[in-house]
Amino acid sequence: MPRRLCSWGSTTCGGGGEFGSWGACTGAGTSDGGTSPYGCRRIGIMGAPGANPSSNFQAWLTMQGAIATRFHDTASAPALTHEQLAVFDLVIVDWLQRDYTAAESTILSDWVTAGGGLFVMSGHSGSSELQDNTLLVSLGPSYDVSLGLLNGPATLLPGVITDDGSGGTLPPVTFAGGFAIIVPASLTSDLVPFATIGSDVVGVVGPFGMGRLAIFGDEWIEFDSQWSTMPAIIQLWSDSVRWLAPDRPLLPACPDR
Repeated sequence: MPRRLCSWGSTTCGGGGEFGSWGACTGAGTSDGGTSPYGCRRIGIMGAPGANPSSNFQAWLTMQGAIATRFHDTASAPALTHEQLAVFDLVIVDWLQRDYTAAESTILSDWVTAGGGLFVMSGHSGSSELQDNTLLVSLGPSYDVSLGLLNGPATLLPGVITDDGSGGTLPPVTFAGGFAIIVPASLTSDLVPFATIGSDVVGVVGPFGMGRLAIFGDEWIEFDSQWSTMPAIIQLWSDSVRWLAPDRPLLPACPDR
């Protein structure tokens, strides 16, 4: 039987070890013989899940690529390395469990600059922005500690990850106890606001070297309570995943040998 291949391996799930060190085979791409538009994307979820249930979000992520695996989800996580990041096309930063060194932040920055897609969330606790900021040091943007916790909803602005599917802009989304974002002047021409609360910028997005970066000040957009009542959140994630990590094209079908 012919099967299609990603540039890094098969999209056909043949068992839990199909992708070796890349992570578990999730089943994406199998129902149509490996021709799913999401069949080749490799997603890493960095950090622990948020405090509230988020099973819908996590299940949805596993269907957006052939690999979706969580890493660095404990305080004892080893040093972040180039090798860990190299297996992913998209990394979503969830609830970080420890501070990160300047060297680790540089490794992440280098990965995005070389073509990786990164989406960062914060607001998991009253001090989570401090850990998030240690990871963001080398990228430049940071969460604004001086303003304290902000509450929305967050107004979404026209842009690359806020399209409602019909040419308009998505309506406001939940923002509960999150942070504003500071972008250095040297990056403001590339990283533009996509979400605000009043005059405060709580979401930015744009190119970063050869990669793409989105930073949001809250984590409620991952919780089941919001997924079940606010379709705009699902569309925001769909737009984000597709823009941050455009799926690699499948190679031509070839027979198994």
